[in-house]
Amino acid sequence: MLLSAAVLGLLGLVPGMPNLVFLLFTAGLLGLAWWIRGREQKRLSNPNR
Repeated sequence: MLLSAAVLGLLGLVPGMPNLVFLLFTAGLLGLAWWIRGREQKRLSNPNR
């Protein structure tokens, strides 16, 4: 997911592309990846749940 966000972010920096759309999708993917990684870390640190 982080790789997809990086590719979209690079596409958002290309002149002539719909920058706002690509950068918004990049922010959304980065937020989703951060949230998923946080959930996984919580689950791994508390094996009883």
